[in-house]
Amino acid sequence: MSVMNRIEVTFGDIRKDYAIDIGSDITYKVIDFIQSNLKCEKILILSDETVAGYYMAPLIQALSDLDGVDVLTYVINPGESSKSLEVAAEIYTKLAGAHFSRSDLIIALGGGVVGDLTGYVAATYKRGVPFIQMPTTLLSQVDSSVGGKVAVNIPEGKNLIGAFYQPKYVLIDTNYLCTLKEDQWKDGLGEIIKYGFIGSKSLFELLQNHSLTSIKTIIADVIGQCCTIKKDVVLKDEFDTGLRMTLNFGHTLGHAIERYYGFGSYSHGQAVAMGMFLIMRQYELYKDKAATMSAVIQGLLTQYQLYNEEIVEAYGRYCTDILNDKKVMNKKINFIVVDKVGGASIYPLDFEEARHLLTKKGNE
Repeated sequence: MSVMNRIEVTFGDIRKDYAIDIGSDITYKVIDFIQSNLKCEKILILSDETVAGYYMAPLIQALSDLDGVDVLTYVINPGESSKSLEVAAEIYTKLAGAHFSRSDLIIALGGGVVGDLTGYVAATYKRGVPFIQMPTTLLSQVDSSVGGKVAVNIPEGKNLIGAFYQPKYVLIDTNYLCTLKEDQWKDGLGEIIKYGFIGSKSLFELLQNHSLTSIKTIIADVIGQCCTIKKDVVLKDEFDTGLRMTLNFGHTLGHAIERYYGFGSYSHGQAVAMGMFLIMRQYELYKDKAATMSAVIQGLLTQYQLYNEEIVEAYGRYCTDILNDKKVMNKKINFIVVDKVGGASIYPLDFEEARHLLTKKGNE
Protein backbone atom coordinates (compact mmCIF):
# COMPACT_ATOMS: atom_id res chain seq x y z
CA MET A 1 0.00 0.00 0.00
CA SER A 2 1.24 3.50 -0.85
CA VAL A 3 2.43 5.66 2.01
CA MET A 4 0.53 8.93 2.01
CA ASN A 5 0.80 12.14 3.98
CA ARG A 6 -2.30 14.33 4.32
CA ILE A 7 -2.11 18.04 5.13
CA GLU A 8 -5.35 19.81 6.00
CA VAL A 9 -5.72 23.42 4.88
CA THR A 10 -8.43 24.74 7.20
CA PHE A 11 -9.63 28.30 6.81
CA GLY A 12 -12.67 27.67 8.98
CA ASP A 13 -14.85 28.10 5.89
CA ILE A 14 -16.09 24.87 4.30
CA ARG A 15 -16.10 26.58 0.91
CA LYS A 16 -12.33 27.11 1.12
CA ASP A 17 -11.05 24.19 3.21
CA TYR A 18 -9.20 21.45 1.35
CA ALA A 19 -6.73 18.62 1.80
CA ILE A 20 -3.31 18.06 0.24
CA ASP A 21 -2.42 14.40 -0.25
CA ILE A 22 1.24 13.55 -0.90
CA GLY A 23 2.62 10.13 -1.81
CA SER A 24 3.78 7.82 -4.57
CA ASP A 25 1.36 6.04 -6.89
CA ILE A 26 -1.70 7.72 -5.37
CA THR A 27 -3.44 9.05 -8.48
CA TYR A 28 -6.36 6.72 -7.73
CA LYS A 29 -7.12 8.88 -4.67
CA VAL A 30 -8.66 11.51 -6.94
CA ILE A 31 -11.49 9.03 -7.62
CA ASP A 32 -12.13 8.61 -3.90
CA PHE A 33 -12.23 12.37 -3.42
CA ILE A 34 -14.64 13.03 -6.28
CA GLN A 35 -16.99 10.23 -5.23
CA SER A 36 -17.06 11.43 -1.61
CA ASN A 37 -17.21 15.19 -2.09
CA LEU A 38 -18.55 16.22 -5.50
CA LYS A 39 -21.65 15.64 -7.60
CA CYS A 40 -20.25 16.46 -11.01
CA GLU A 41 -21.60 15.15 -14.30
CA LYS A 42 -18.69 16.43 -16.38
CA ILE A 43 -14.94 16.72 -15.82
CA LEU A 44 -12.51 18.68 -17.97
CA ILE A 45 -8.84 17.70 -17.66
CA LEU A 46 -6.55 20.57 -18.65
CA SER A 47 -2.94 19.69 -19.43
CA ASP A 48 -0.09 20.57 -21.79
CA GLU A 49 1.29 18.49 -24.64
CA THR A 50 4.33 17.24 -22.73
CA VAL A 51 2.49 16.12 -19.60
CA ALA A 52 -0.49 14.77 -21.54
CA GLY A 53 1.84 12.46 -23.44
CA TYR A 54 2.86 10.81 -20.16
CA TYR A 55 -0.12 11.02 -17.83
CA MET A 56 -3.38 11.97 -19.57
CA ALA A 57 -4.41 8.46 -20.69
CA PRO A 58 -3.88 6.85 -17.25
CA LEU A 59 -5.93 9.60 -15.59
CA ILE A 60 -8.74 9.24 -18.12
CA GLN A 61 -8.71 5.50 -17.50
CA ALA A 62 -8.90 6.03 -13.75
CA LEU A 63 -11.79 8.48 -14.10
CA SER A 64 -13.70 5.93 -16.20
CA ASP A 65 -14.60 4.26 -12.90
CA LEU A 66 -16.95 7.17 -12.18
CA ASP A 67 -20.43 6.21 -13.31
CA GLY A 68 -22.38 8.76 -15.32
CA VAL A 69 -19.51 11.25 -15.65
CA ASP A 70 -18.34 12.53 -19.03
CA VAL A 71 -14.58 13.24 -19.21
CA LEU A 72 -13.34 15.89 -21.62
CA THR A 73 -9.79 17.10 -22.25
CA TYR A 74 -8.09 20.29 -23.33
CA VAL A 75 -4.37 20.32 -24.15
CA ILE A 76 -2.32 23.54 -24.41
CA ASN A 77 1.15 24.26 -25.71
CA PRO A 78 3.82 24.08 -22.98
CA GLY A 79 5.23 27.36 -21.65
CA GLU A 80 4.23 30.78 -20.34
CA SER A 81 2.75 31.92 -23.66
CA SER A 82 -0.25 29.66 -23.00
CA LYS A 83 -1.02 31.40 -19.72
CA SER A 84 -3.02 34.10 -21.48
CA LEU A 85 -6.50 35.57 -21.74
CA GLU A 86 -6.69 34.25 -25.31
CA VAL A 87 -6.15 30.64 -24.21
CA ALA A 88 -8.52 31.15 -21.27
CA ALA A 89 -11.19 32.32 -23.74
CA GLU A 90 -10.70 29.14 -25.79
CA ILE A 91 -11.29 27.06 -22.66
CA TYR A 92 -14.41 29.08 -21.77
CA THR A 93 -15.75 28.24 -25.23
CA LYS A 94 -15.01 24.54 -24.64
CA LEU A 95 -16.80 24.63 -21.28
CA ALA A 96 -19.82 26.49 -22.64
CA GLY A 97 -20.09 24.14 -25.60
CA ALA A 98 -20.12 21.18 -23.23
CA HIS A 99 -22.80 22.88 -21.06
CA PHE A 100 -20.58 22.86 -17.97
CA SER A 101 -22.45 23.76 -14.80
CA ARG A 102 -21.18 25.23 -11.55
CA SER A 103 -21.21 21.77 -9.99
CA ASP A 104 -18.94 20.24 -12.65
CA LEU A 105 -15.18 19.92 -12.23
CA ILE A 106 -11.91 21.00 -13.85
CA ILE A 107 -8.66 19.15 -13.13
CA ALA A 108 -5.25 20.79 -13.62
CA LEU A 109 -2.78 18.11 -14.67
CA GLY A 110 0.58 19.79 -15.17
CA GLY A 111 3.09 22.29 -13.85
CA GLY A 112 2.66 25.87 -12.72
CA VAL A 113 1.41 27.25 -16.04
CA VAL A 114 -1.35 24.65 -16.25
CA GLY A 115 -2.25 25.10 -12.59
CA ASP A 116 -2.40 28.89 -12.74
CA LEU A 117 -4.41 28.90 -15.97
CA THR A 118 -6.83 26.22 -14.78
CA GLY A 119 -7.37 28.01 -11.49
CA TYR A 120 -8.06 31.31 -13.24
CA VAL A 121 -10.57 29.70 -15.60
CA ALA A 122 -12.24 27.89 -12.68
CA ALA A 123 -12.44 31.11 -10.65
CA THR A 124 -14.05 33.10 -13.45
CA TYR A 125 -16.25 30.69 -15.44
CA LYS A 126 -19.81 31.14 -14.18
CA ARG A 127 -18.27 32.98 -11.20
CA GLY A 128 -16.58 29.86 -9.93
CA VAL A 129 -16.50 26.12 -10.56
CA PRO A 130 -14.62 23.51 -8.51
CA PHE A 131 -11.09 22.57 -9.54
CA ILE A 132 -8.45 20.09 -8.43
CA GLN A 133 -4.71 20.57 -8.61
CA MET A 134 -2.63 17.57 -9.74
CA PRO A 135 0.83 19.15 -10.07
CA THR A 136 3.44 17.23 -12.07
CA THR A 137 6.63 19.28 -11.54
CA LEU A 138 8.62 19.64 -8.35
CA LEU A 139 8.21 23.42 -8.48
CA SER A 140 4.42 23.24 -8.71
CA GLN A 141 4.22 20.50 -6.07
CA VAL A 142 6.04 22.59 -3.45
CA ASP A 143 4.71 25.99 -4.39
CA SER A 144 2.17 27.08 -7.00
CA SER A 145 -0.42 24.32 -6.46
CA VAL A 146 -0.97 25.40 -2.84
CA GLY A 147 -2.30 28.72 -1.64
CA GLY A 148 -4.97 29.73 -4.14
CA LYS A 149 -3.12 32.29 -6.25
CA VAL A 150 -4.36 31.88 -9.83
CA ALA A 151 -3.59 34.12 -12.77
CA VAL A 152 -2.83 34.69 -16.43
CA ASN A 153 -0.33 36.99 -18.08
CA ILE A 154 -0.81 40.02 -20.32
CA PRO A 155 1.85 41.77 -22.43
CA GLU A 156 2.39 44.30 -19.63
CA GLY A 157 3.49 41.65 -17.13
CA LYS A 158 3.18 38.20 -15.57
CA ASN A 159 0.20 37.31 -13.37
CA LEU A 160 -1.40 40.75 -13.63
CA ILE A 161 -4.87 39.29 -14.20
CA GLY A 162 -5.81 36.91 -11.43
CA ALA A 163 -7.67 36.00 -8.30
CA PHE A 164 -7.41 34.23 -4.97
CA TYR A 165 -9.36 31.01 -5.50
CA GLN A 166 -8.72 27.86 -3.49
CA PRO A 167 -8.77 24.39 -5.05
CA LYS A 168 -11.11 21.71 -3.74
CA TYR A 169 -8.24 19.23 -3.44
CA VAL A 170 -4.52 18.95 -4.18
CA LEU A 171 -3.13 15.55 -5.11
CA ILE A 172 0.68 15.37 -5.22
CA ASP A 173 1.84 12.08 -6.72
CA THR A 174 5.64 11.94 -6.58
CA ASN A 175 5.63 9.33 -9.36
CA TYR A 176 5.09 12.25 -11.74
CA LEU A 177 8.61 13.45 -10.91
CA CYS A 178 10.16 10.39 -12.59
CA THR A 179 9.94 12.06 -16.00
CA LEU A 180 11.57 15.34 -14.95
CA LYS A 181 14.94 16.36 -16.34
CA GLU A 182 17.70 17.42 -13.95
CA ASP A 183 17.17 21.13 -14.70
CA GLN A 184 13.52 20.72 -13.65
CA TRP A 185 14.64 19.17 -10.37
CA LYS A 186 16.95 22.13 -9.79
CA ASP A 187 14.06 24.46 -10.63
CA GLY A 188 12.00 23.04 -7.79
CA LEU A 189 14.96 22.89 -5.42
CA GLY A 190 15.42 26.65 -5.74
CA GLU A 191 12.01 27.13 -4.11
CA ILE A 192 12.62 24.31 -1.62
CA ILE A 193 15.80 26.00 -0.43
CA LYS A 194 13.80 29.22 -0.07
CA TYR A 195 11.37 27.45 2.28
CA GLY A 196 14.26 26.24 4.41
CA PHE A 197 15.66 29.75 4.80
CA ILE A 198 12.37 31.54 5.50
CA GLY A 199 10.48 28.98 7.53
CA SER A 200 12.24 25.89 8.81
CA LYS A 201 15.65 25.32 10.35
CA SER A 202 15.00 21.57 10.28
CA LEU A 203 14.33 21.64 6.52
CA PHE A 204 17.46 23.71 6.02
CA GLU A 205 19.53 21.18 7.98
CA LEU A 206 17.96 18.33 6.03
CA LEU A 207 19.02 20.01 2.79
CA GLN A 208 22.54 20.49 4.13
CA ASN A 209 22.81 16.75 4.72
CA HIS A 210 21.77 15.76 1.20
CA SER A 211 22.73 16.29 -2.43
CA LEU A 212 20.96 16.78 -5.73
CA THR A 213 20.89 12.99 -6.07
CA SER A 214 20.13 11.81 -2.54
CA ILE A 215 17.37 14.36 -1.90
CA LYS A 216 15.23 12.45 -4.39
CA THR A 217 15.00 9.50 -1.98
CA ILE A 218 13.13 11.59 0.61
CA ILE A 219 11.34 14.00 -1.70
CA ALA A 220 7.83 13.21 -0.41
CA ASP A 221 8.88 14.33 3.09
CA VAL A 222 10.54 17.47 1.69
CA ILE A 223 7.43 18.35 -0.33
CA GLY A 224 5.30 17.85 2.77
CA GLN A 225 7.45 20.21 4.82
CA CYS A 226 7.27 22.89 2.11
CA CYS A 227 3.50 22.58 1.76
CA THR A 228 3.10 22.81 5.55
CA ILE A 229 5.18 25.98 5.71
CA LYS A 230 3.18 27.57 2.90
CA LYS A 231 -0.13 26.43 4.40
CA ASP A 232 0.72 28.03 7.75
CA VAL A 233 1.62 31.32 6.07
CA VAL A 234 -1.43 31.38 3.78
CA LEU A 235 -3.84 30.66 6.64
CA LYS A 236 -2.51 33.74 8.44
CA ASP A 237 -2.47 35.98 5.35
CA GLU A 238 -4.57 34.56 2.52
CA PHE A 239 -4.63 37.77 0.48
CA ASP A 240 -0.92 38.62 0.53
CA THR A 241 -1.02 41.83 2.54
CA GLY A 242 1.67 41.02 5.12
CA LEU A 243 3.25 37.75 6.21
CA ARG A 244 2.63 36.03 2.85
CA MET A 245 5.03 38.51 1.25
CA THR A 246 7.88 36.62 2.92
CA LEU A 247 7.24 33.77 0.45
CA ASN A 248 8.71 36.13 -2.15
CA PHE A 249 12.22 35.86 -0.70
CA GLY A 250 14.55 35.95 -3.71
CA HIS A 251 11.78 36.80 -6.14
CA THR A 252 12.36 40.55 -6.47
CA LEU A 253 15.82 40.15 -8.00
CA GLY A 254 14.85 36.75 -9.38
CA HIS A 255 12.28 38.35 -11.65
CA ALA A 256 14.85 40.95 -12.71
CA ILE A 257 17.23 38.12 -13.63
CA GLU A 258 14.51 36.42 -15.68
CA ARG A 259 13.70 39.62 -17.55
CA TYR A 260 17.37 40.47 -18.22
CA TYR A 261 18.27 37.10 -19.69
CA GLY A 262 14.87 36.48 -21.26
CA PHE A 263 12.25 34.23 -19.72
CA GLY A 264 13.29 30.63 -20.19
CA SER A 265 17.05 31.28 -20.35
CA TYR A 266 17.27 30.47 -16.66
CA SER A 267 14.54 28.59 -14.85
CA HIS A 268 12.38 30.37 -12.29
CA GLY A 269 13.94 28.33 -9.48
CA GLN A 270 17.49 29.14 -10.57
CA ALA A 271 16.64 32.86 -10.80
CA VAL A 272 14.97 32.85 -7.36
CA ALA A 273 17.92 30.98 -5.87
CA MET A 274 20.37 33.57 -7.15
CA GLY A 275 17.97 36.33 -6.14
CA MET A 276 18.16 35.09 -2.53
CA PHE A 277 21.94 35.22 -2.53
CA LEU A 278 22.15 38.61 -4.22
CA ILE A 279 19.56 40.37 -2.06
CA MET A 280 21.27 39.12 1.10
CA ARG A 281 24.67 40.17 -0.21
CA GLN A 282 23.34 43.66 -0.89
CA TYR A 283 21.44 43.83 2.41
CA GLU A 284 24.59 42.93 4.35
CA LEU A 285 26.59 45.54 2.43
CA TYR A 286 23.87 48.14 3.04
CA LYS A 287 23.78 47.38 6.78
CA ASP A 288 27.59 47.13 7.02
CA LYS A 289 27.21 43.59 8.33
CA ALA A 290 29.56 40.68 7.84
CA ALA A 291 28.71 38.49 4.87
CA THR A 292 27.29 35.66 6.95
CA MET A 293 23.85 34.74 5.61
CA SER A 294 24.81 35.39 2.00
CA ALA A 295 27.77 33.03 2.46
CA VAL A 296 25.48 30.35 3.91
CA ILE A 297 23.10 30.74 0.96
CA GLN A 298 25.97 30.61 -1.51
CA GLY A 299 27.21 27.39 0.06
CA LEU A 300 23.84 25.64 -0.18
CA LEU A 301 23.23 26.84 -3.73
CA THR A 302 26.65 25.52 -4.73
CA GLN A 303 25.83 22.19 -3.09
CA TYR A 304 22.71 21.87 -5.29
CA GLN A 305 24.38 23.22 -8.45
CA LEU A 306 22.27 26.39 -8.42
CA TYR A 307 24.98 29.00 -7.86
CA ASN A 308 25.82 30.84 -11.08
CA GLU A 309 28.83 33.15 -11.35
CA GLU A 310 27.63 34.60 -14.68
CA ILE A 311 24.50 35.96 -12.98
CA VAL A 312 26.65 37.47 -10.23
CA GLU A 313 29.03 39.14 -12.67
CA ALA A 314 26.14 40.66 -14.65
CA TYR A 315 24.45 42.03 -11.50
CA GLY A 316 25.18 45.68 -12.26
CA ARG A 317 23.33 45.43 -15.57
CA TYR A 318 19.96 44.37 -14.14
CA CYS A 319 20.00 45.23 -10.42
CA THR A 320 18.03 48.49 -10.72
CA ASP A 321 15.46 47.03 -13.10
CA ILE A 322 12.91 46.80 -10.28
CA LEU A 323 13.18 50.57 -9.76
CA ASN A 324 12.03 51.36 -13.30
CA ASP A 325 8.48 50.21 -12.68
CA LYS A 326 6.11 53.17 -12.36
CA LYS A 327 4.13 51.31 -9.70
CA VAL A 328 7.02 51.57 -7.24
CA MET A 329 8.39 55.00 -8.20
CA ASN A 330 8.61 57.25 -5.14
CA LYS A 331 6.97 54.61 -2.98
CA LYS A 332 8.35 52.11 -0.55
CA ILE A 333 9.70 48.85 -1.88
CA ASN A 334 9.42 45.78 0.32
CA PHE A 335 12.55 43.65 0.38
CA ILE A 336 12.38 40.21 1.99
CA VAL A 337 15.47 39.43 4.07
CA VAL A 338 16.56 36.57 6.35
CA ASP A 339 18.69 37.42 9.38
CA LYS A 340 18.67 33.84 10.65
CA VAL A 341 17.79 30.48 9.16
CA GLY A 342 14.10 29.77 9.57
CA GLY A 343 12.93 33.36 9.86
CA ALA A 344 12.21 36.03 7.25
CA SER A 345 11.17 39.65 7.63
CA ILE A 346 9.87 42.44 5.44
CA TYR A 347 12.29 45.34 5.05
CA PRO A 348 10.63 48.39 3.45
CA LEU A 349 12.72 51.18 1.89
CA ASP A 350 11.80 54.30 -0.01
CA PHE A 351 12.90 54.63 -3.62
CA GLU A 352 16.30 56.27 -3.08
CA GLU A 353 17.30 54.03 -0.20
CA ALA A 354 16.27 51.00 -2.25
CA ARG A 355 18.57 52.19 -5.01
CA HIS A 356 21.36 52.60 -2.47
CA LEU A 357 20.86 49.06 -1.18
CA LEU A 358 20.77 47.56 -4.67
CA THR A 359 23.86 49.37 -5.95
CA LYS A 360 26.11 49.48 -2.90
CA LYS A 361 29.52 47.90 -3.33
CA GLY A 362 32.06 46.73 -0.81
CA ASN A 363 34.26 49.27 1.02
CA GLU A 364 31.89 52.18 0.40
